[in-house]
Amino acid sequence: MENVMDMNRLESCARRIEAGGKLTVEGVMIAGQALAEARAHFEDNISFGQWRQARLPWLSRKYALRWRQIYEEYGALGQNVPTAFLENVGISVLAALAAPSTPDHVRDDVAARAAAGEQITVAEVERLKREAKAAREAAARFEAERSELLSRVTDATSREQEARDHLRLAREQAVADRRRAVEEARAAMLTEAENAKREAEIAKAEAEKAQAAFDAAVLHARQDAEQSARDKADALAEEAVARRRGDLAEIERRAKAAEDKAQRHFEAEQRLAAEIRQHQEFLARTQSAEREVTLQIEAADQLMAALSDAMISLHGFEHAPLPQAARKLAMAQQMCTQMADAIAAFLAPRVPETRP
Repeated sequence: MENVMDMNRLESCARRIEAGGKLTVEGVMIAGQALAEARAHFEDNISFGQWRQARLPWLSRKYALRWRQIYEEYGALGQNVPTAFLENVGISVLAALAAPSTPDHVRDDVAARAAAGEQITVAEVERLKREAKAAREAAARFEAERSELLSRVTDATSREQEARDHLRLAREQAVADRRRAVEEARAAMLTEAENAKREAEIAKAEAEKAQAAFDAAVLHARQDAEQSARDKADALAEEAVARRRGDLAEIERRAKAAEDKAQRHFEAEQRLAAEIRQHQEFLARTQSAEREVTLQIEAADQLMAALSDAMISLHGFEHAPLPQAARKLAMAQQMCTQMADAIAAFLAPRVPETRP
């Protein structure tokens, strides 16, 4: 039943199309309306085209489409289309205006001019469409250029912002690196200070141990020197401990050398004392040089006291002598050698001993 109704409606549309195909504005409007109603009965353009070719073989696809467009653009408006407009335009102009490619402002312009009484031709519509197309293309080019410029500006702004971000990050990184470097340097300094403090404490303990050993060695040397002085030795040790406080072995070696030398001096003193006693006995027998003997004994006592004081002082020194002090000590050593030679020569008998 429904198919029959559709066939009747399509047939009615076909008859209206045939009746309106007189190529007048009114006829085109009627045919366009019928074509639009007939198209609504089909699902797609293919089936509609097949029906049109079978039922209206004289109507080409081009005209069918043109009439539908004219109706949809102007016929569907009903009474809103000015009569003067329809009177001053032909079907070709309506078709050109109803084409989808015609801009709305061209339709409005033509409608206004035709309503004012101007005769509009297809050539005029095409010119307006070309101008509109050129304007659209120019606008499109302008928009493309504007978009490209905006894109460039955006890119430049983005690059500038990126550079600013990089600079900000670089500055933040530099501040963080500087802060980290300061903290690391501070930690390193604290660690180094702690190590230095520990090393200083160790060095202080070693220095105290060396000082104690040195003091013990000096005390021992002083005791040896005082003992030698009490025994009136000609001289105490000529060399003293002059090495670093921490070198205990060197101090002990020098102390032993000083002790050995003191022993030798003591033995020399004993020999000298024996010779002096012999000389005194000789002088007593000869009843001469009594005053000289007293002076000689006094001089010997002064010499031994000076030598004892000098050796005690040498034992108190801690470091090796500087060049100037070394020269003075060498001169003193040479004078002591000369003094020993002079004493040896002095002790040689000068007056032949007369034996009873």
